[in-house]
Amino acid sequence: MDKKRKEPLCSPVNKLDKKERELIARFKENDANAFDCLFEEYKDMILRVAHSLVGEREMAKDISQEVFIRIHRHLGKFAGRSTLRTWIYRITVNTAKRHVRKRSFLPFFDAILKRPDHRPDPLEIAQQKEEASLLSKAISRLPFNQKQAFILKNREGLRYSDIAEILDTKIGTVKTWVNRATNNLRKILYEEENDVL
Repeated sequence: MDKKRKEPLCSPVNKLDKKERELIARFKENDANAFDCLFEEYKDMILRVAHSLVGEREMAKDISQEVFIRIHRHLGKFAGRSTLRTWIYRITVNTAKRHVRKRSFLPFFDAILKRPDHRPDPLEIAQQKEEASLLSKAISRLPFNQKQAFILKNREGLRYSDIAEILDTKIGTVKTWVNRATNNLRKILYEEENDVL
């Protein structure tokens, strides 16, 4: 029988695409433009996720700076067991978590709802702002693990497997957190609407 040679189970899986591998190689070779490219590619995503998790623009900017410092410090040691984007998401979420714990800050999030590009009439705008405010307040009441999973799934549009990798947990746990967050939000918003609180 012709047996095919199998890779050992313990060997690291390189999930990087060609562009990511080239960028990291350039960075390791001290190419000054490599980090600039990485910064341009990920700055908006990092700021958006940080702002969603902490709710304050200035704190989100501080977190973004810290994330880029961490990326610069550790990119040379990045092993490629996940995509670069997933690794950066993880750094961003963990950095935001540290800031929230360090400052005992209760975050208020921006609305998860996506806004259409066209301009609705003023009454519609007022209603959307009210709904966004209610949603932000409801999200702020969720436990942090549910908040981060809910935001990464519903705002960032990540797959459960990517969120599990970012949060360093199992896919089933992420699904549970998202499901609980959704159910808790429904309950909170229902209570708000019916003035039960």
